[in-house]
Amino acid sequence: MRGGHDSARLPARDCSSDAVFEPKDVPVQAQNMTDDPRAYLLTALQRVLQGGELAAEELREAIPSPEALQKHEKAAWEQLAHWAGESDVRARDQNYAVFHFEWLGDLHAQLARPAALAPIPVGRRRDRHEGLK
Repeated sequence: MRGGHDSARLPARDCSSDAVFEPKDVPVQAQNMTDDPRAYLLTALQRVLQGGELAAEELREAIPSPEALQKHEKAAWEQLAHWAGESDVRARDQNYAVFHFEWLGDLHAQLARPAALAPIPVGRRRDRHEGLK
């Protein structure tokens, strides 16, 4: 089994080195987060990774227009929407559950990464001998 998880419950991931995160700390009522969707997505991802629940309705209320999100934000929204709607699939297929859980962790890491450390787009990478392309 991938990741070595034996139980139906996935282990919580540590998403913060500074504070202990408790799922109950996140309000159940979602606010419309169109002003700061990244902050909402990071909070929602962290909640799921810590073992908390996320309802599809909350996600839609918080970000009603996901098509306007940036690339990584949109990917996170889409995968959170899948996660919220696929609890039955995860219960039947532990390999899928672990794969999707790890994917959410990767998305959290991408969104949490400061823009200054984000990968340089392919067309703008530095070549050792040619400077900035």
